[in-house]
Amino acid sequence: MSSSSSTNLSLAQRAALHAQHLENQARQALEEQNSHMSSPSDVPTPGSAQQNQLGPSFDANLMLDPFALNAALFPQLPPSTLIHTGERLLKRFKLDEEHQAEFRDYCQTPSAEERDALLMLNILEVKALLNKTLNVKTEEWKPSPQLTKHIKLYVHAIILLPNLRYYSGTIVSAVLATMRFMKFKELPSEDETVQCQGLNVFIGRQVSLFLSDIKALIKSTVDNDDTAGASIRNIASLADSILTKAGKSCPIEATAGLYLRIAYIRTHLRDFDHSNTDFWANVDNGLDELRQGGSSQFAIALELNYDDDVQKYGDPAETEYKTGSGVDTKSPKWLQHLAPLAGQVQRGTKASKRATKRKRIALENDEEENQEGDE
Repeated sequence: MSSSSSTNLSLAQRAALHAQHLENQARQALEEQNSHMSSPSDVPTPGSAQQNQLGPSFDANLMLDPFALNAALFPQLPPSTLIHTGERLLKRFKLDEEHQAEFRDYCQTPSAEERDALLMLNILEVKALLNKTLNVKTEEWKPSPQLTKHIKLYVHAIILLPNLRYYSGTIVSAVLATMRFMKFKELPSEDETVQCQGLNVFIGRQVSLFLSDIKALIKSTVDNDDTAGASIRNIASLADSILTKAGKSCPIEATAGLYLRIAYIRTHLRDFDHSNTDFWANVDNGLDELRQGGSSQFAIALELNYDDDVQKYGDPAETEYKTGSGVDTKSPKWLQHLAPLAGQVQRGTKASKRATKRKRIALENDEEENQEGDE
């Protein structure tokens, strides 16, 4: 371009021409670069003249194999599908920020093996926490003195009810159901597993203690060497002692039905050789055998046993004690609820099903009587 023509151009025109010239040079350089990439033999090597033509910033190492890229420059990316799925699922669960962050870290972990390892570690951590919780001693839970008083009251009442189906059965469940019906605020909620286990253990302990007290009192009247028991052998006196043991707050009264049950228990203590562990289970076995003939035969059997008891230990009608009424509409509300549940108590899972055995002494006496009759 001549100097005269250049002087006739304005500054703007000159700038435009210069820009056009630079654009043409860039396009030419790009075409040359593409032509070298199309032929493997023309790939420039480091330090070659061709590399210098492409510019100092061009790295020929990247052109050797575009499919063998440097792992350091291109790190492995996490599966985007898992990340997006995780974010979508997070919206359906209520997690705090800390646990949301942990979940995102898990989804962003690139290695599937590492994610499996993390998942297993979390499972083991949860298992350890559960084991630690379940191993807490249930005996650590203790009711307040007021709640203890009511638990003992309910336990004593249900055991003395003449319609109690089983002495070694689910008495704890019946007592607890009645207490929840009465809405005791101090009771742990049903979802508090450890506390409820402690509550069941405590109620079961009270059941065992009162059954043991009853058994001891009745047994004392069978033992000829027990002078204290001799004074309460009449079933009316014995029933009064048992009710006294239950406490003044217990609304159960002496009834004909209670006499029948006490007499039946005394028969098992006197005539049968039961172990301490299986005693109440064997009493339940005997009651089940009597029920097989129907309700009428069951009642007759208990009355016949009672008549034998009166012959041995005296008639309660000849004492100062009077019988009262059973559970009716005038009874406390909780007792009205508890009484039907007593008749629905089920056998315990560990109840003994072995046949009851009479004491050897009783069998020997029977044999002696038979020999005398033959003579």
